[in-house]
Amino acid sequence: MRLVVVFALLASSAFALPNLVSDPTNITFSVASPTEFQLVLVNATVFNIGDAAANGIVINLTESNVSIGNITTSIPAGGNATVNGSYIAKAGRRIIEVRPDAFSAVAESNEGDNNATQNITVPAYQVFFGNLSSREGIGINNSFLADFGLNGVKNVFVVDSDSVINFARLAPLGRKNNSVSVATRDFEDADINLNMSTFNDSINFTFSIDGTNPRNNASFLIFESLKANVSFVNSTNSSSFLTGILWDASDSLDDEYDTTEEEDLVFFTAVNASSASKFGIVDYELRLPSLLRQYTGSSQTVALYLEPR
Repeated sequence: MRLVVVFALLASSAFALPNLVSDPTNITFSVASPTEFQLVLVNATVFNIGDAAANGIVINLTESNVSIGNITTSIPAGGNATVNGSYIAKAGRRIIEVRPDAFSAVAESNEGDNNATQNITVPAYQVFFGNLSSREGIGINNSFLADFGLNGVKNVFVVDSDSVINFARLAPLGRKNNSVSVATRDFEDADINLNMSTFNDSINFTFSIDGTNPRNNASFLIFESLKANVSFVNSTNSSSFLTGILWDASDSLDDEYDTTEEEDLVFFTAVNASSASKFGIVDYELRLPSLLRQYTGSSQTVALYLEPR
């Protein structure tokens, strides 16, 4: 009987295995709501709920399937280990995943409960705001002074720096080039062109109710042309400043905005001198998707244009 008991104990010990588990609640971030390009530290705790130590395991941290850290460690039976990595925040919703024993180097009693994920969201928009109070020289030897102060500017426009805009041919997003006829799926198409389709605050969700019809619309005077049916939202937390979306119809061989020709997009706001905003008293405030900077070309910047009165 003793031999049998000893044999059973030895057999049990010989087949003891670790079991590495992780959980979304044990993945934390140094910044809960980061802004784009902010450094975010990721901490993840991995537990070994098995009966044997897990030695020399590699724990992999990824951001949307891109590795942000490989950490080699050992975790005793019943113990845990906290590992960390870092990444530069990108616009939109991102998936942070922890993968204990990433390369399956250690046999476990359960191989199916290793990985865990946690989402982190970075707002898709940045806000341009400021005051207008300058006089600029224009022409040969700056012979003509243009007033770009409070009474000198009507609208502020922002576009990708690589875009060449025909301001006389601008049309509201959601309308065909005649600015009247409804164009289907324009807001969805804008998201595709901006790589924002999966964002919680996509163009479609923010400016539209169904991908075709605007959430709000109004008429705006743009370069002496009254543009009706312009989709807009409040630039921030008040109605003092509105942000609207236009597209450049001169880029189109047909009559509407689409994903084939990727016509240039234009975001704009009307100047509202010395008005209260989220950032204090300003003359303009405009909400802009940060990914507009890579809409076309390679500059990775945006350009600001002023329409004089």
